[in-house]
Amino acid sequence: MKSQVQQLICSCFGVLHQLRNIHWSLSHPVLATLVTSLMLSKVDHWNVTLASLPQCDLARVQSATNVAASLKAAPVLLANMTT
Repeated sequence: MKSQVQQLICSCFGVLHQLRNIHWSLSHPVLATLVTSLMLSKVDHWNVTLASLPQCDLARVQSATNVAASLKAAPVLLANMTT
């Protein structure tokens, strides 16, 4: 079970790292769609496994979700800071 969680976390952070590198060249709606679809597809794929995880492992998955949310919100936050 630990290796499956580790694989999910690595996969999520790998995708997020790639998106963070190119997010300046994407419009906010495109970035939001990519983050949402990629993260949801990965987490949904493991949904049955995640239901039975102990809280410590769920916290690790939640951390990847939090990073996705911050990446998704980054353009909006930056736009609000400049106006």
